Amino acid sequence: MAAHELLARLESQPSFVELHVDASLCRKDLLEQVAGAPKTRQLRLWLDNGVFQSAAELAELLQACYERLGAVARQEKLPIFEDMSVLPNLGAGSERAPPCKFRGEKFEYVVLGGTFDRLHVGHKVLLTVAAVMAERGLAIGVSGPPLLREKDFLAVLRPNLQIRVEELTDAFGPALWPEMGALVVSAETEAGGAAVNARRQEKNSRQLHVVAVPLVASAGGKVSSTTARELDSLAAAIEACWAMVPEAGRARRWLPLLLALARQAVQGQRDLAQSLTGLGAAKVSGPSARWAAAARCLELAPVPGLLQAVAADVGWDETTVTRIRHELGIDVPSRL
Repeated sequence: MAAHELLARLESQPSFVELHVDASLCRKDLLEQVAGAPKTRQLRLWLDNGVFQSAAELAELLQACYERLGAVARQEKLPIFEDMSVLPNLGAGSERAPPCKFRGEKFEYVVLGGTFDRLHVGHKVLLTVAAVMAERGLAIGVSGPPLLREKDFLAVLRPNLQIRVEELTDAFGPALWPEMGALVVSAETEAGGAAVNARRQEKNSRQLHVVAVPLVASAGGKVSSTTARELDSLAAAIEACWAMVPEAGRARRWLPLLLALARQAVQGQRDLAQSLTGLGAAKVSGPSARWAAAARCLELAPVPGLLQAVAADVGWDETTVTRIRHELGIDVPSRL
């Protein structure tokens, strides 16, 4: 696909789209249900008409939805849904379908914990399951200063649910509060539930019902805070790199495309973020070094016609293009 076509698609995307789909059909044809929708950078997908007999059943469907939406992004060769949320509709439902029903076990208060330094889709599955199970309140223990993203996400799903976010000072935090009835954990941290219940037994508190939620798969493996931080570092490095380019003002419109392609590339090359972070942080001076930075940015995204399209759009002359081609080693492809 030509560089200008990719850029045009990215620029034409609406910033936010909200859709309703039939949850009972999601396992079969979710992609077909969203295929005709506008591609967007932020997607909120409401699930109508679903009946969930347990937290595990709800978690499994959410996991499948996120993974299939991720497949759409990979097929399109761009991270179309940079921020996507899949939410069971617990309210009035849409005009064409009734809301979802959760028939699994509920608890007055539910607790969960984690880093939550970047709210990725794995966190959203955990938060959604916990919020659906909670009748009155949800406590979230975070391993850093409390942020508002978790509350914002949950306010959309359960606007009347009491939400309390606490910074963790030990390994247990709100999980030891006596009023808690259930603990939601990821599959990788399920063993922590036994440790929590052992400590609660020492304190003569009732045992928690532990619900383990599977992690959501991404193109490069399971979604984790580490992967999210790598992507954030990569984006910052690319932005710093592109800021070195002369005529940066005219070239600015190309930055979103470079960032999108960079995020795609890091899924298959895990050391890319570290390499580009080093480049972005390096002290660059002089025209030659600046063009070297431009070359590396363009090298990151091997899209047919990218260099030519940027050059024509920004107004680089043939001497400049030749210099960049030399930096790229056009006849000997190189990668960072």
